[in-house]
Amino acid sequence: MNKYITIFCIALASCLGACQDDWGADNGTAQRNPEEGLPVTFTTASLPPMKSEGDVTSRANDVYKQTFEDGERLHVSATFTLLGTDGEADVNQTVSKYTQLQYDKENDEWQATEGITWPYNAAYATFTAYYINDSEGLLLPTDPKIVELEDVTDTTDPLKAVAKEVPYGNAVRLEFEHLCAKLTLTNLSSDAIEFWAKTDEENSAAPINNQFQLLLTRDEARNETISEENQFTSTGENAHIAAQRTEDNSLTFYLAPGNYYGMKLNYRYDRPYRGLNIEGLSDLKAGTSYVIDFTQHSGSIVIEDDDNGEEDPEKNPDPIEMTDVDIDAFLEAICEGSIYEQDGQIILEADGEGGTTLLTNVDFQGSSFTGRDLPATASFDGNGHYIQNVARPLFDDLSGKIANLGIYNEEDITITENEDPETNANAVGVIARTCNLASSDTPNIDNVRLSGIVISVTPPQDDNLILNVGAAVGNCQGWVNNIRFAGDIKVEVATKDHEREIGTVNVGGVIGQLTATGHLSQVSRMEEDAPGTLTVISACPNRTNDRNTGGLVGLSNGRIEDCTLSNATIDASETQGTMVYTGGLAGMARGVQGSHETTTNGIFRCKFDGIIKCGLAYSEEHGDDSAEGHAYAGGAVGYAYWADGIEGNEISGTLYEPSDDSATDGFEPYENSIYATGGLFGQAFESPTSNNTTWINFDNVYEGTSPNYYKGKIAGRADANSTDASNQSYTPGNLQNIGSVITAGDLPGEN
Repeated sequence: MNKYITIFCIALASCLGACQDDWGADNGTAQRNPEEGLPVTFTTASLPPMKSEGDVTSRANDVYKQTFEDGERLHVSATFTLLGTDGEADVNQTVSKYTQLQYDKENDEWQATEGITWPYNAAYATFTAYYINDSEGLLLPTDPKIVELEDVTDTTDPLKAVAKEVPYGNAVRLEFEHLCAKLTLTNLSSDAIEFWAKTDEENSAAPINNQFQLLLTRDEARNETISEENQFTSTGENAHIAAQRTEDNSLTFYLAPGNYYGMKLNYRYDRPYRGLNIEGLSDLKAGTSYVIDFTQHSGSIVIEDDDNGEEDPEKNPDPIEMTDVDIDAFLEAICEGSIYEQDGQIILEADGEGGTTLLTNVDFQGSSFTGRDLPATASFDGNGHYIQNVARPLFDDLSGKIANLGIYNEEDITITENEDPETNANAVGVIARTCNLASSDTPNIDNVRLSGIVISVTPPQDDNLILNVGAAVGNCQGWVNNIRFAGDIKVEVATKDHEREIGTVNVGGVIGQLTATGHLSQVSRMEEDAPGTLTVISACPNRTNDRNTGGLVGLSNGRIEDCTLSNATIDASETQGTMVYTGGLAGMARGVQGSHETTTNGIFRCKFDGIIKCGLAYSEEHGDDSAEGHAYAGGAVGYAYWADGIEGNEISGTLYEPSDDSATDGFEPYENSIYATGGLFGQAFESPTSNNTTWINFDNVYEGTSPNYYKGKIAGRADANSTDASNQSYTPGNLQNIGSVITAGDLPGEN
């Protein structure tokens, strides 16, 4: 839609006085008033989209600026060519003037902060107008308006319009064009969040132009023009343009027109990622949107770093060593969101908003340090770097954010908690003892690599204590995403004191206990074929309270999804309690009794391959003949009770049925103890299950005839609401899929 703009302004008499004596009455200006300049009238054409080039023919999803909004500004310069004494335009006689226009949307008009009018003896004029976002104030020769290209979007990219040789008094039609080239990179092979575009300075390329600027020039005669030289500029060495990866796995950069063949695409803080030797980048033109698909140009993309820019002690040795005093100061800086320096080197960079970024690898050297809580206002970005040799939980209580970090421990480093109730915490994990729910929109812990983590906990003598132990977090109410293992990981809770009365023990390969608000997703090994084991052990033969042991989580009330465990051993063979639940994914998955309204919690699309060893149920020999103990073991879950759903999981490996080395004649269930083992579930009740598959084999098979022992290819025991024909078992033998179908009356004291 066209907009008509009238500018009322002060005549340029002072600029033209020197010329007036030479003008004759016959030069065509006799009818013009030299004392009152004619207002300049503008119209603006509709703002155009960019042209499309590259791997797609349409950019229908691009949303370019279409209209000007209230308060937005145009910077306009006009060069007037004056009439000579012969009445013809004299190109040697020009006057230039600058003004700024601000849009008043309510009245649909532009208001000039400093006006220009037609000189009464002008022949024609050329007008140049610029739009840049958030450009308050007039241009000055000493104060350019600068736009950072990494801040440019579809609706804020710089625009330019030129109206050439407009005859005196005619309306000036401004037709804008885009000044930048737009480059979108799709189908990236990395899940990093931020990337930097740079030129190849190592091979003599000039630093990338990462700014656009408008600068006013003024000569001795006070002619004012907007300089067209060096509008795209660079901040100098190591200049870059940052972009955030989008949900559809793409990046978009706004660039100065030019040659970008050989452009470097680096991770944040300049870690190498890819070199783009793509011919299509050799001549990027203004006003054009280009799309480069990484999968279609793989032969022209140089792999400079194939590990997401993540560092480890083998490839990147010599971390900064820290003493206990250094560690305390380092962690305090993370919690406070402040810069940390050591020996003149900046270790942590702060963003001023509670966030810190690790700039190098550090080694705690197995030193002790003071536990701290990471507040909800703090975020810690490991930036692909690692912390080595951490001998206790990095944080006690975590309410903030941790991302992109590696924790690598050497063989002689074990996180140990003793049995003294005065010093023993009720939750242990190398990242944090506890993780709180800070925001459901983003993970509290995201993209953390764990290698060589060994945790060994001796439970204290306190039968009221609930002990939660996991490699990453002990007790989790928040969201933990993308935990990747390397090397051997071991989590063990054990005591040899059979007479010690201890409380409930929840031990998991990643998290000890996941609460109803908790969420665990995307657990895997760093490389699928990389060697390494996961070992989760509960060895508490104390016969009291509950024992939940799982490959991912000991006790889960929350949501688990898209996780893969391989070469894992989940061993509860030396534990005994009232309720002993052991599973490849979770010991117990429990929802809200009597309700499936949320339909969010449960276990979805996970894989397990390894060994599960069943524990022992509470014994009548402990002195209570009426007590009923339960030991359930399943390839996926020991006991699923009112879980909202267990769907799409794949389970393989071996399930070892219970053994009792203390029994003279081998294992035999006690009179008041119930056992259930199954390829997917030991027992499932009111837990909708579907599309799960198991290849579990049974070993150490119980050959007795106890009526309290149940076994099935799918589940040892399950109710009708927990079975579905879509669950499949490829376990050999003549077992039934469900060992025993149960009802609510079969469950006294099990939940």
